[in-house]
Amino acid sequence: MPFKICVIGCGGISNNCHGPSYVKYALENPGVELAACCDLDAGKAEAYAKRFGFRRPYTDFTEMLRAEQPGAVCVTVDENHTGAVGAAVLKMGYASFIEKPPGKTSAETRVLISAAREGGAVNQVGYNRRFLPVLTALRGMLDDGAARHGDIQFIRYDFYRVDRRDEDFSDTAVHGIDAVRYVAGADYADVSFRYQALPRFGPGVQNIYMDCVMTNGVYAQLSFCPVTGVVVERATVHAEGGTWIANTPIWAYGYDRPGELLYIKDGETAARISGAELCDGDEVYITNGFYNEDKSFFDDVRAGRKCACDLESSLNTSLVKDCITNKAERFVLNG
Repeated sequence: MPFKICVIGCGGISNNCHGPSYVKYALENPGVELAACCDLDAGKAEAYAKRFGFRRPYTDFTEMLRAEQPGAVCVTVDENHTGAVGAAVLKMGYASFIEKPPGKTSAETRVLISAAREGGAVNQVGYNRRFLPVLTALRGMLDDGAARHGDIQFIRYDFYRVDRRDEDFSDTAVHGIDAVRYVAGADYADVSFRYQALPRFGPGVQNIYMDCVMTNGVYAQLSFCPVTGVVVERATVHAEGGTWIANTPIWAYGYDRPGELLYIKDGETAARISGAELCDGDEVYITNGFYNEDKSFFDDVRAGRKCACDLESSLNTSLVKDCITNKAERFVLNG
């Protein structure tokens, strides 16, 4: 029997990033069928099916799932509907990829976790930075290098955008929040927040600064500045005798594209790796980790494995995200 993939949500992120990933995965894996796609807008569903080779378009996802009985479902609806749609799919018992954030709040994340337990479904959250080639290479070097230099001491993550005037930037900032968890290999234990209001750009627009201690003792600082002159995400990691700098190639217009990873030891550059060397192609869906995360999900489902980045493991990220939404000044794990 074929391994059937169904998609719910045929909007921008699915068209630009996930759709090409599904095509590549199907081409590289015999027996994979792009079975069906669904969107409330029939025109979008039909266009998506035609563009990426899905066999049938639908406008009702429950009808689609009952008819198709897929092996995997990708929920790529907007964040305002992820909680409700994702929970319904998980309760039906389908292995599910849930695009970030997994619900607007940690309460919605908990509902999704409960739904996954009820349905017994394998699941993965779409935090693509965990699969972005520059950051996965950094994590690999840390696993080797930190062992030789001693524990990681400090992580700095800078997250800048151009003319983003969101009243609540947490739906985007969540990427940086989760990226630091991934790089540190630990959850947030204690976080202090500071907010720099920028009212001239609109209500709620602000810079956000986080001072953090992770559960493994690593210190971290994050800065989110949505109205700057550049689109970048950069991670700097310090350990005894070693420093790693990862300049990620965010989107097609990011300043650091195609990205770069540097390893500096005792004041000398020990390694300098271009992002182009780490990627099998220069398309955004590859350089920004979307193909890797989709492949990881499908491979795990087909092998019957638990996904590393699942809903339960994502809860700590959602809890910290809540703090930004609510303009909290402090987060203490279990506090």
